[in-house]
Amino acid sequence: MSFFKSIQSKYRSWNRKRRGLIEDDYVDHAGGQSGSLLRSFMGVVALPLKMLFVPLRLIGLIQTQDATTSNETEELGFSQRVLFVLKQVLSLPFLLLREPIRIFKSLRRARPRDLLFALPAIAILGFFGFVFVQIFAYGEAIDNRYARGAQIATEQKDFELAKTYYQRILGDNNITPRQQYDWAMILAQTGEDEQAYALIEKIAPNDAMGFGPAHKLVAISIARQIEIAKDKALLSKLRHHLVASRDLSPEIEQVWAAYYIATEQRDKAIASLDRAAQKRPSFYITISNLYKQSGQKTESVNALKKAETAFRKTFKKDELEHQNRIAFANVLALLEKFDEAEGLLQQGVRVKPDELIKRSLSDFYAMRYDLARRTQLDPQTQMDFLTRAIEIDPNYSAVYSRMIQLFTEVRESPEQAKKIRSLFQEIVTGDRPTALAHFALSNILWIVDERDQAKFHLEQAYLLNNDFVIIINNLAWILAQEESPDLERALELAETAVSRVPESPRFRDTLGTVLVKLGRHKEAISELQLALSGVPDTAPVHQKLAFCYKSIGMNDLAKMHLGKLKKPTDK
Repeated sequence: MSFFKSIQSKYRSWNRKRRGLIEDDYVDHAGGQSGSLLRSFMGVVALPLKMLFVPLRLIGLIQTQDATTSNETEELGFSQRVLFVLKQVLSLPFLLLREPIRIFKSLRRARPRDLLFALPAIAILGFFGFVFVQIFAYGEAIDNRYARGAQIATEQKDFELAKTYYQRILGDNNITPRQQYDWAMILAQTGEDEQAYALIEKIAPNDAMGFGPAHKLVAISIARQIEIAKDKALLSKLRHHLVASRDLSPEIEQVWAAYYIATEQRDKAIASLDRAAQKRPSFYITISNLYKQSGQKTESVNALKKAETAFRKTFKKDELEHQNRIAFANVLALLEKFDEAEGLLQQGVRVKPDELIKRSLSDFYAMRYDLARRTQLDPQTQMDFLTRAIEIDPNYSAVYSRMIQLFTEVRESPEQAKKIRSLFQEIVTGDRPTALAHFALSNILWIVDERDQAKFHLEQAYLLNNDFVIIINNLAWILAQEESPDLERALELAETAVSRVPESPRFRDTLGTVLVKLGRHKEAISELQLALSGVPDTAPVHQKLAFCYKSIGMNDLAKMHLGKLKKPTDK
């Protein structure tokens, strides 16, 4: 007990003395009148300095001469000194709170001219405070500036500069998941996909909760793979990343729907798409298709009507933005409101005639042709739709394919066949001849057995645009079928077509045919075998394979291919 009383006595004695010394600076010695100019100056100047040094003095870091009594100069034991310092530390917040109040009261009593003398001291104290804050905030501020610089560089598509900024941030071990994610996106933009994927895997692990946006990215990537292979492990992995993404955006709702469809939970898929459709009405079209697949026609139509209602409210907000306009027109077409859909797209072409809206209007007319063909409308009506489609977008290959299809069906009708031929001739002799028009004209001339003219127009198509692989392939075929074939050029063109689209059975068939004519039978066999998997009529391919096997002495295999012939046909 005497130990604690001794500590308490020493503290009270020291505190009384300290208070007396501090209060001396504030006492009005003139009985309510202001003191001398020198005393006011020294007192006011000392105030901010005391604010800085009082906390340090309280915990014993600065030695003072405040203690002058013999009791206060006595040596304290270690444990006594620890308790004494601990008590001072605990009282520090209250002292720090009191000092500003006392200083404020003192400044109120001071004369204006005395306050002027305090300004230098206040400025010095403010400067040291500023430096103190900057020392601790500097490192974080630098990283923030680098991160901001990387963000601006990314927005400006200057990915190399963005990489430079992030390489500086990476030197700091405290790099955040957000910064790692942004760094991965920049790496992906600059072709460093493996490094980007490694970073994403790090912050979005397969067995733990990581950075939400990274999980979202992985989930979207996996959803694309599900369409190819629906294995349980992949679906389980997808679900983990969907949950870990903690995201409710329309994109993630769409991925959830893909997961539910793959796991045969159609009602949950529709619920996810319905939530997404609140922000993106185009998802109602997918909902309609799901209902339609299960035979729920009424629900399918109701989903389209919801989309129509939503688009009527939103699409006019920006009439120059074609995406909503096209989606709205698609909904109207599905509801068989064809005139309104056509008018909407035509208005878009007039307001902002870019390639997107032109292709959409051309696609609309192609859809009308498909519908007219299914309902067996007259050939003239079908041709009118395709003619409008070509006029809107002369470079839309799908329309030319339909026109060739229509020509094949009406070739026995001289009047209709002549109209289609004349249409293509007008395009190739007009102000805007296109490679596709020459290509289509070449096809119908080949059908009517005008081979020389067919070759001429195909050559013209190739000269106008040698990027269309179908043109390259067909030219190779024609060159190989002539009475005096140019097999070397045909081989070069056929190899070019296969190198650009190696998965095309039709192009493999062309290359195999050219190799057969060159007598390179072993090479031809490998190409023709690849062609068998996808050509609509396999009989000609089996016939060529039989010839190749017979030419290299494998008669048994030749007979097997001949046995698979249904009937020999020309290409």
